[in-house]
Amino acid sequence: MAPIRLNKNRSHQNQQWSVVPDWQPELKLRVHPDPDHVPEDYSDVVNPETDVLAPETYQDMERRLPPQLLRATRHEKLLFMRRIVRNHLPAPAKGIMPLHPELYKMNPADFFLPSFLRAIRGNTAESFMDIIHEVIAPSVYAFPMLRPVFCEMLMNEYFKKYCFCTCRANSTTS
Repeated sequence: MAPIRLNKNRSHQNQQWSVVPDWQPELKLRVHPDPDHVPEDYSDVVNPETDVLAPETYQDMERRLPPQLLRATRHEKLLFMRRIVRNHLPAPAKGIMPLHPELYKMNPADFFLPSFLRAIRGNTAESFMDIIHEVIAPSVYAFPMLRPVFCEMLMNEYFKKYCFCTCRANSTTS
Protein backbone atom coordinates (compact mmCIF):
# COMPACT_ATOMS: atom_id res chain seq x y z
CA MET A 1 0.00 0.00 0.00
CA ALA A 2 1.25 3.47 -0.83
CA PRO A 3 2.30 5.71 2.05
CA ILE A 4 -0.09 8.51 2.92
CA ARG A 5 0.34 11.92 4.43
CA LEU A 6 -2.17 14.01 6.29
CA ASN A 7 -3.14 17.23 4.60
CA LYS A 8 -5.10 19.96 6.31
CA ASN A 9 -8.12 20.82 4.16
CA ARG A 10 -8.86 24.55 4.49
CA SER A 11 -11.76 24.59 2.04
CA HIS A 12 -14.37 24.29 4.80
CA GLN A 13 -15.06 26.59 7.74
CA ASN A 14 -14.23 23.75 10.08
CA GLN A 15 -10.70 22.70 9.41
CA GLN A 16 -10.74 19.00 8.65
CA TRP A 17 -8.02 16.48 8.01
CA SER A 18 -8.15 14.41 4.88
CA VAL A 19 -5.95 11.60 3.71
CA VAL A 20 -3.94 12.58 0.63
CA PRO A 21 -1.77 9.90 -0.95
CA ASP A 22 1.75 10.40 -2.11
CA TRP A 23 1.54 9.77 -5.85
CA GLN A 24 3.11 6.37 -6.08
CA PRO A 25 3.19 4.53 -9.40
CA GLU A 26 1.73 1.40 -7.79
CA LEU A 27 -1.62 3.15 -7.30
CA LYS A 28 -4.00 1.88 -9.97
CA LEU A 29 -7.68 2.07 -10.73
CA ARG A 30 -9.80 -0.72 -9.29
CA VAL A 31 -11.45 -3.17 -11.68
CA HIS A 32 -14.82 -2.90 -9.92
CA PRO A 33 -16.27 0.53 -9.08
CA ASP A 34 -17.36 1.48 -5.58
CA PRO A 35 -21.16 1.60 -5.98
CA ASP A 36 -21.61 3.64 -2.79
CA HIS A 37 -19.17 6.40 -3.73
CA VAL A 38 -20.70 9.65 -5.00
CA PRO A 39 -18.20 11.19 -7.43
CA GLU A 40 -17.41 14.85 -7.91
CA ASP A 41 -18.90 16.84 -10.80
CA TYR A 42 -16.28 17.28 -13.54
CA SER A 43 -18.43 19.09 -16.11
CA ASP A 44 -16.57 22.36 -15.51
CA VAL A 45 -13.07 20.94 -16.05
CA VAL A 46 -13.46 19.37 -19.47
CA ASN A 47 -11.66 21.45 -22.06
CA PRO A 48 -12.28 20.31 -25.65
CA GLU A 49 -8.75 21.33 -26.59
CA THR A 50 -7.01 19.22 -23.92
CA ASP A 51 -9.51 16.57 -22.83
CA VAL A 52 -10.80 13.79 -25.02
CA LEU A 53 -13.00 12.35 -22.26
CA ALA A 54 -16.50 13.30 -21.25
CA PRO A 55 -17.16 14.44 -17.64
CA GLU A 56 -19.08 11.20 -17.06
CA THR A 57 -15.92 9.23 -17.82
CA TYR A 58 -14.04 11.07 -15.07
CA GLN A 59 -16.93 10.36 -12.70
CA ASP A 60 -16.79 6.65 -13.54
CA MET A 61 -13.01 6.67 -13.10
CA GLU A 62 -13.42 8.30 -9.69
CA ARG A 63 -15.63 5.41 -8.57
CA ARG A 64 -12.70 3.14 -9.45
CA LEU A 65 -10.01 5.10 -7.59
CA PRO A 66 -8.03 3.29 -4.91
CA PRO A 67 -9.58 3.75 -1.46
CA GLN A 68 -6.70 6.04 -0.38
CA LEU A 69 -7.61 8.50 -3.14
CA LEU A 70 -11.35 8.70 -2.56
CA ARG A 71 -10.87 11.25 0.23
CA ALA A 72 -8.28 13.32 -1.67
CA THR A 73 -9.21 16.74 -2.98
CA ARG A 74 -11.07 17.01 -6.27
CA HIS A 75 -8.00 18.59 -7.87
CA GLU A 76 -5.70 15.76 -6.78
CA LYS A 77 -8.15 13.14 -8.01
CA LEU A 78 -8.38 14.89 -11.38
CA LEU A 79 -4.60 15.07 -11.68
CA PHE A 80 -4.32 11.36 -10.95
CA MET A 81 -7.03 10.45 -13.46
CA ARG A 82 -5.55 12.66 -16.18
CA ARG A 83 -2.16 11.05 -15.63
CA ILE A 84 -3.72 7.63 -16.13
CA VAL A 85 -5.46 8.74 -19.33
CA ARG A 86 -2.28 10.37 -20.64
CA ASN A 87 -0.22 7.26 -19.90
CA HIS A 88 -2.66 4.96 -21.69
CA LEU A 89 -3.19 6.89 -24.90
CA PRO A 90 -1.34 5.39 -27.85
CA ALA A 91 1.91 7.27 -28.49
CA PRO A 92 0.90 8.73 -31.88
CA ALA A 93 -2.29 10.16 -30.37
CA LYS A 94 -0.51 12.23 -27.73
CA GLY A 95 -0.56 15.89 -28.63
CA ILE A 96 -2.90 15.41 -31.59
CA MET A 97 -6.25 17.14 -31.44
CA PRO A 98 -9.21 14.89 -32.16
CA LEU A 99 -10.75 15.46 -35.56
CA HIS A 100 -14.19 14.54 -34.21
CA PRO A 101 -14.37 15.24 -30.42
CA GLU A 102 -17.93 13.89 -30.32
CA LEU A 103 -16.52 10.38 -30.79
CA TYR A 104 -15.07 10.59 -27.28
CA LYS A 105 -18.31 11.68 -25.60
CA MET A 106 -19.70 8.12 -25.70
CA ASN A 107 -23.31 9.05 -26.52
CA PRO A 108 -25.07 5.83 -27.66
CA ALA A 109 -27.67 7.76 -29.69
CA ASP A 110 -24.84 9.21 -31.80
CA PHE A 111 -23.23 5.82 -32.47
CA PHE A 112 -25.98 3.22 -32.72
CA LEU A 113 -28.90 2.97 -35.13
CA PRO A 114 -32.33 3.56 -33.55
CA SER A 115 -33.40 0.00 -34.47
CA PHE A 116 -30.41 -1.44 -32.57
CA LEU A 117 -31.14 0.74 -29.51
CA ARG A 118 -34.78 -0.41 -29.55
CA ALA A 119 -33.65 -4.04 -29.64
CA ILE A 120 -31.25 -3.49 -26.73
CA ARG A 121 -33.89 -1.67 -24.68
CA GLY A 122 -36.48 -4.33 -25.50
CA ASN A 123 -34.06 -7.04 -24.35
CA THR A 124 -36.21 -9.83 -25.73
CA ALA A 125 -35.64 -12.46 -28.40
CA GLU A 126 -38.37 -10.83 -30.51
CA SER A 127 -36.75 -7.39 -30.35
CA PHE A 128 -33.47 -8.86 -31.61
CA MET A 129 -35.17 -10.98 -34.28
CA ASP A 130 -36.69 -7.78 -35.69
CA ILE A 131 -33.25 -6.42 -36.61
CA ILE A 132 -31.54 -9.62 -37.81
CA HIS A 133 -31.07 -9.49 -41.58
CA GLU A 134 -29.13 -12.63 -42.21
CA VAL A 135 -28.03 -15.84 -40.56
CA ILE A 136 -24.39 -16.27 -41.56
CA ALA A 137 -23.82 -19.63 -39.90
CA PRO A 138 -25.44 -21.58 -37.07
CA SER A 139 -25.63 -19.19 -34.09
CA VAL A 140 -23.99 -16.35 -36.09
CA TYR A 141 -26.30 -13.49 -37.04
CA ALA A 142 -25.81 -10.22 -38.93
CA PHE A 143 -27.67 -7.03 -38.16
CA PRO A 144 -27.08 -3.29 -38.63
CA MET A 145 -25.74 -1.69 -35.47
CA LEU A 146 -23.65 1.46 -36.12
CA ARG A 147 -24.65 4.68 -37.83
CA PRO A 148 -22.77 5.18 -41.12
CA VAL A 149 -21.74 8.71 -40.08
CA PHE A 150 -20.17 7.29 -36.92
CA CYS A 151 -18.21 4.73 -38.95
CA GLU A 152 -16.98 7.48 -41.28
CA MET A 153 -15.87 9.70 -38.37
CA LEU A 154 -14.14 6.75 -36.71
CA MET A 155 -12.22 5.92 -39.87
CA ASN A 156 -11.24 9.59 -40.32
CA GLU A 157 -10.02 9.72 -36.73
CA TYR A 158 -8.04 6.51 -37.11
CA PHE A 159 -6.33 7.61 -40.32
CA LYS A 160 -5.58 11.06 -38.96
CA LYS A 161 -4.00 9.73 -35.77
CA TYR A 162 -2.14 6.69 -37.00
CA CYS A 163 -1.53 6.91 -40.72
CA PHE A 164 -0.69 10.61 -40.80
CA CYS A 165 1.69 10.28 -37.85
CA THR A 166 3.35 7.22 -39.34
CA CYS A 167 3.77 8.89 -42.73
CA ARG A 168 5.13 12.06 -41.15
CA ALA A 169 7.58 10.05 -39.01
CA ASN A 170 8.73 8.08 -42.06
CA SER A 171 9.18 11.20 -44.16
CA THR A 172 11.44 12.83 -41.56
CA THR A 173 13.75 9.81 -41.47
CA SER A 174 14.24 9.79 -45.27
